[in-house]
Amino acid sequence: MINRYSGWPGSFVLSIGICLGILASLLLTGCTMSRKATPPAASQFPSPMVENIREHIRISEKTLPGTTIELTGILPKPVEVYIPEKQGNRRFTKLLIHFHGSSFIPEYAVYTTEHAVVCAAVNLGAGSSVYGRPFRDAGVFERLVEAVKKAVTETGAYDEDFQTLY
Repeated sequence: MINRYSGWPGSFVLSIGICLGILASLLLTGCTMSRKATPPAASQFPSPMVENIREHIRISEKTLPGTTIELTGILPKPVEVYIPEKQGNRRFTKLLIHFHGSSFIPEYAVYTTEHAVVCAAVNLGAGSSVYGRPFRDAGVFERLVEAVKKAVTETGAYDEDFQTLY
């Protein structure tokens, strides 16, 4: 007599059935077990940090009191130099060179500061390579500073060397 479940196909079917039964009983048992509630998070000490938010105003583009000079021939595009209107007897001894951005923002910064600062705005275009190419020659930056110095000297607002470059 041949047993229907003897031999490899029959024993395989029987093994699959047993495995499925064990798996079903494990799943059902795991679903019905009660779980312990997660304990609440431990309380923390309050943070010692304090939030101080300063006002973030938008600067409107307007003409500020002072002198604006356009320097050409040093870089591929003109450099805009802004000398704020002198207040009192101060001489401009600091130079801020602003790369890539609207010139009215650094102009506003040097106009509102208490320091004697001249601003040169350099806008050559988009991307880093338009700024990298002209300044590969190490002397270009020095020529730029000298040209700004000469332009400021001609206005009578400056008669010494720039003490600080920003």
